[in-house]
Amino acid sequence: MKLLKLGSVVMALTLLPVGAIAQEAPNMLLNWRDTSLSNEDCVRRAQDALISERFKNGGVVRNSRGAIAYGFNGGYHGAIRCLADRNIAVFVVTGASSPRAVALGNNLTKYWDSRE
Repeated sequence: MKLLKLGSVVMALTLLPVGAIAQEAPNMLLNWRDTSLSNEDCVRRAQDALISERFKNGGVVRNSRGAIAYGFNGGYHGAIRCLADRNIAVFVVTGASSPRAVALGNNLTKYWDSRE
């Protein structure tokens, strides 16, 4: 019975027009960088990178594993997640236009790289 339900779901998904799925997909850039920075230094660099690309009205959310610095630039949302325990910083930019989201995200990572 479970296999029948799963098969029905898969069949329904394959019948959806590809254009409809693509239209609903977010325009997003996802990137990462290895880092040896402490969590606080990572957050400072993340905030500086966001400011360099005019992301504003954001903040920092901290938890036991790290922190996320985020901001807004028009209709675009940018965030940099610092995971000091894994020595990684993750960059995400979403918005209405995929080329613009990619450009903003690439600029964030270029700023990051220029501070190494």
